[in-house]
Amino acid sequence: MKEKDILGEKSEINLKAKQFISSLEFDEWIFEADVMVDMAHIIMLMERGIIPEKPGKKILEELEDVKYDDLSEEEDVHVAIETYLKNKLGEKVSGWLHTARSRNDEVATCIRIKSREEILETVNKLLKLNKALIKRVEEHKTTIMPGFTHLQHAEPTSLSHYFLSYIQSFNRDIDRLLDAYDRINKSPLGGGAFSSTSFDIDREMTADLLGFDEILENSMDAVSTRDYIHELISSLSNLITSISRIAEELILWSTKEFSYVDLPSEFTSTSSIMPQKKNPDVLEIIRAKAGSVQGNLNSVQTTLKALPYAYNRDLQEITPNLWKSLKSCQDSIYLIKEILKGMKINEGTLKEQSQTGFIGASELANYLVKNRDTPFRRAHNMVSQAIEKSKDYQEIAEFLNVEEDVVSDVMDPETIVQNKKPRGSPSKEKILESKSNLEKEIEENEEKLNERLNYLSQKREMLKNKKTEYIG
Repeated sequence: MKEKDILGEKSEINLKAKQFISSLEFDEWIFEADVMVDMAHIIMLMERGIIPEKPGKKILEELEDVKYDDLSEEEDVHVAIETYLKNKLGEKVSGWLHTARSRNDEVATCIRIKSREEILETVNKLLKLNKALIKRVEEHKTTIMPGFTHLQHAEPTSLSHYFLSYIQSFNRDIDRLLDAYDRINKSPLGGGAFSSTSFDIDREMTADLLGFDEILENSMDAVSTRDYIHELISSLSNLITSISRIAEELILWSTKEFSYVDLPSEFTSTSSIMPQKKNPDVLEIIRAKAGSVQGNLNSVQTTLKALPYAYNRDLQEITPNLWKSLKSCQDSIYLIKEILKGMKINEGTLKEQSQTGFIGASELANYLVKNRDTPFRRAHNMVSQAIEKSKDYQEIAEFLNVEEDVVSDVMDPETIVQNKKPRGSPSKEKILESKSNLEKEIEENEEKLNERLNYLSQKREMLKNKKTEYIG
């Protein structure tokens, strides 16, 4: 079955082929951005005297009322909007819309507008997550727990130290996202198919109306690059990898073997056959979503690696990877926040576990360095041999020729933690210092977020006012 394409193809396009190349399923993401782009473009065309005001005003009026559900099934949202306008106004009016523009620069502009909004929403969610973690730090400033390397007891630390490590990591994710925002917030509109246009357009005007910081000057690069999508998904992959690692640890910590935490029931499920089960399904899906985002990144890299300049339809397959990655990350941020807020921490188990397995052995070696004038490597070997041949503190003391009380005191987990004084250590003093420093970073990032949100809000208002000048 064939049907006629509204773009005036040289021949009728096969219906199956049209469905195959259609991006409408994912274009709802950029619908509002597309309407904004159309409005800014029409206003610029009228201001420059490129099109008559009468049809331009009628187009603006219809664009103000169009809804996504009003659109017909077309090749993409850009064609669907143009078809909507054609049906409402006739081609003699609607036909002016696409003057001095290609779908190539149009879609590139829409993706950047939507991407910057989603970046700011992701940052906002991360800030809320970090604030929730700050509260848990305050609650557990002195809660002792075992620290791990190779998933084995290593040295004692504090739970607040653990939570602060998450915050520091997420602050870097925020930095990466805001850096990506600044590179994304440049306008490709006016790049045309790839070599701009012979019409006397004003690219700076449309960039300003749409809230971009500046234009992407080279028109070929402007319409054909998707490096910003690659960069953004890479940042999202970093972010969700960190979340996945937290999810993995909480899954372990909630097992009977660990029993460090009890997960909130609303984020778990039971078994269809085993009624006693409390399965960490949400955390497991978060862990899997990280793999999906990494797969999306690989898909983008694979698509981009062999594309000649300028525009190729392959680029259409890249964008859904971005939308899916953003949604996976935003959902995961919210869910991990709620789980971290709501989980019960079994402090008694943490304290008990921090006293097993000679976890203070490193500090005993340090004691020999400080008090017996023993080189560290020698002290390390002596303690290693003592532990291998001993079953308790008394035997260790005898092997090292040290009083048992000294061994007991030196290897006490709480004493060890509170004696850690370098910056960033788990002692209460340094936890409070780090908490204060990270809270300042959170405040600074909030200011950066609000600055960008306010700027975009002002520009939306400017576009609205400019439109009102023409249609009241």
